[in-house]
Amino acid sequence: MSAGGISGPSSSRTRLAAGLAVLALGVAMAAAPWAFSGDGATGLSGLSSLVIALSIGPLSPWVVRSAARIVQGPATRGATQYLALSNVRLRAARVGGVLAPAVLGVTLSCTQLFANASAGAVASDQVDAGRRAGLVVTAGPSGIDRSTAEKVAETPGIRSVDQVAAGTVVVRGPADDSAWQVLPVLGADGDGLARYADLDPRGGGPLVLAPDEIALGVQGADMLYAEIGDQVTVVLGDGRTIDRRVATIYRRGLGFGEVVLPLADVRSATASGQATALVVTLSRDTTEQQGASRVAERLRDHPGVEVVRSPVVSDPEASVGDPASFQVVLLVILWGYIAIAVVSSLVVGNLARRAELTLLHAVGATPAQRQRVGRWEAAFVAVTACVVGMVAAVPGASGLVYALSNGDRAIPAIALGGLLLVVVLTSALVLGAGELSARSFRTRSPRP
Repeated sequence: MSAGGISGPSSSRTRLAAGLAVLALGVAMAAAPWAFSGDGATGLSGLSSLVIALSIGPLSPWVVRSAARIVQGPATRGATQYLALSNVRLRAARVGGVLAPAVLGVTLSCTQLFANASAGAVASDQVDAGRRAGLVVTAGPSGIDRSTAEKVAETPGIRSVDQVAAGTVVVRGPADDSAWQVLPVLGADGDGLARYADLDPRGGGPLVLAPDEIALGVQGADMLYAEIGDQVTVVLGDGRTIDRRVATIYRRGLGFGEVVLPLADVRSATASGQATALVVTLSRDTTEQQGASRVAERLRDHPGVEVVRSPVVSDPEASVGDPASFQVVLLVILWGYIAIAVVSSLVVGNLARRAELTLLHAVGATPAQRQRVGRWEAAFVAVTACVVGMVAAVPGASGLVYALSNGDRAIPAIALGGLLLVVVLTSALVLGAGELSARSFRTRSPRP
């Protein structure tokens, strides 16, 4: 690389080829869920955003020049803007060194935001599509006793009442060296599960379990490397260990939980020994609002009882570590590295521009004008990093939501609040570093 950050032709071609190869690899990884299913496809799509972001490093000079050409028309109305864009094009490799880490931070942050929002959107879609229960009655950690269930069943307008129990279990797949997985579990008996929700089992038909059987969601089965007919080991909430045969794999596990067991297994492992909820089916001439009012009036002497429309049964006693906290820590560490890289690159790069400052001084540019040039360059980097980083996150997020939804959805959901936070953080970081370096444009006296 020559002075000013201009690469030679041979180095430029090699860099371009390397960047395009890494970019192609990232796109191929993002498309993995369209080619095959399983935990491997989900993992590849999740890692693809990192690979795509890393490809921006060698491709950054071309990205910088392309972005400069795009904004050249609307952003070159003044002398300082024109000069800033000219400097950016001339020093594309050095500016790319600032752009690459900022793009990496934006991409990984957006990937995390898109993944969380998309998982919630897929779960909501599955709940809406599979919901069958008219009402769900929950009672907190005390559970639902027999008298409560009988009172609900005697309420006018109620056609059927079924007990269900929710919690978490630790499950290990059929392989001896398979890892233990903590998964949400739902316990239901007979055709009560069919009245509760349609979990969309593979092969169709109702989901009914024998006492020694278990049903797994698609994602849960992938994590356990389990197929229909395999034996899995389950550790219940009270510490008991049971072996169960996989009878069914269903598609709506993200919305309703990845494990279904017979009610007796889950109920006996709760703290109260009772069901955690009642699934209420209404008669045809009773609306949900009417049914909810009647049930609530019937159970007014039962503290803690709640009547809801949502079929998702929460488990008040489940205590599972929040993986989001670990992800936040990783992002904080990442942004710390990016801050150091961006500030160092901008400050060091501008300190090396003595010849340029001398020329600007010679042609009559004032210190304030030189400072505005540095600010415009920093603004260009901030906007470009945000746009390129968001675009780089889309293929991986699309592949991930396609895998999570079992092919029902390919457009990722966007958390606008989190996205705005990423934009503000990136802009503040780059513009703040640019302001530090721009001050050298004003305070340093050029030498001939």
